[in-house]
Amino acid sequence: MAKLHPSVAAGWLLSVYATTVSAETLARELRSDAIDTALAEQIDFRSIVFEPCLAKPTCAFGALTVTAEREVSNGVWEPALIYWDPVDGFGVMGGQQNDEIDIDERLVVQFTATQQFTGIWMSDLFIGEETHYQNWPESSDDVEIADLAILDGTRVAQSKRINGIFKLPSEPFNEQFSDLFTEDGDLLNRVIFEEGDVKILVPDAELNSVVMSLDRVAPAKESIFLNLESEQIELDEIIGSATDIPVFPVGSDNAARILEIREDQQALLNIIQRARAERELGEVSNGELGWYPTDAITGDRIEFTAGYRTSSDYSVAGIMLAQPTKIAGLEK
Repeated sequence: MAKLHPSVAAGWLLSVYATTVSAETLARELRSDAIDTALAEQIDFRSIVFEPCLAKPTCAFGALTVTAEREVSNGVWEPALIYWDPVDGFGVMGGQQNDEIDIDERLVVQFTATQQFTGIWMSDLFIGEETHYQNWPESSDDVEIADLAILDGTRVAQSKRINGIFKLPSEPFNEQFSDLFTEDGDLLNRVIFEEGDVKILVPDAELNSVVMSLDRVAPAKESIFLNLESEQIELDEIIGSATDIPVFPVGSDNAARILEIREDQQALLNIIQRARAERELGEVSNGELGWYPTDAITGDRIEFTAGYRTSSDYSVAGIMLAQPTKIAGLEK
């Protein structure tokens, strides 16, 4: 039977989606402030403790190191820049979405010693983005995908694909409590997979949105876009020789504003407090989803990537450990 993590208060209303792949539990918290309670005594990447990671390729906190990478060719990863903000946590700068993990990006969390992982929280994981951005009809395939792998040394202890379950709101969560963030302030461009064709949403010379066609996906690869199997295709193979892809200038705005206030701890704390109040009292989802394995998973590394869909970008909000207070450099 699927079970809920003990940090979830018994009195809260819950809807549980149990995967058919294994006995793991994917919990949808109908109280959107559940993430704040779950991560209160855990490793919360939204904490201003992690602000120094912003715009760095890697950063270390005692026994924990966070690294951003981008795939430049088949299986070849190069350093990228970490994105951080106090609402969502970690992502990767650049790519299609400037603040989240895109389909050619990877965020790696490495520990110096083996840990017992009991849960992982993500944010900005939605359904309905194709309907929202491309005005396509509603579809069961219109879902964002988070892929994660927990490693113990070189051995993969657990790999997991997590689908978004929250419908993308018409108004962004961040705009409910702060004028610092603007809609599309993180959108650089958008890869679109449609019936075997790969296209990309970009600005034209007048900054209007246009869809540019790229190389056609080989028929043998089309099935990967029609189901949620675990295979991966490298982005360079999908978009072929396309280079110098335009980006929306506004897509750098939100990151620029966080960079401007990064040294103002009180301003960052104010954002955290307002976001928590909005989760508690508001009705707009931030796509926050907690995944809890039935049993703790032993490992020392987590790799976060995104599945291939029109929009499969998301952020990593925090990690739950059996003994979080024993992580050197992150003591509560």
